[in-house]
Amino acid sequence: MNYPPGVPIWVDPERLSGAPCFKGTRVPVDSLFTNLESGLSLDDYLDCFPDVTREQAVAVLEYAQKLTFQPAASKFCSTPARPVRYAGSYRATLLVRHRKWVGGH
Repeated sequence: MNYPPGVPIWVDPERLSGAPCFKGTRVPVDSLFTNLESGLSLDDYLDCFPDVTREQAVAVLEYAQKLTFQPAASKFCSTPARPVRYAGSYRATLLVRHRKWVGGH
């Protein structure tokens, strides 16, 4: 995968099995998300991984946010999103914009 300019991620199939890493390091990008999800602060993460700069970490987080919040269905319909139960589970929900988005059922 090619990343846009300004996103400090590189991939080398010969290193770390091709896992995306912060540019100029062998630190996997996944380590940032795993540590933040487990409750580690960004400052603590940067202390543990001194090769990663704050600017790199913030750029990766902003890139992930941009990917996460892109309105995927906006070009298909204009119906506002609504929460729906998925597969009978009360815990799992999807944002469905229109019946066409879920196969017309």
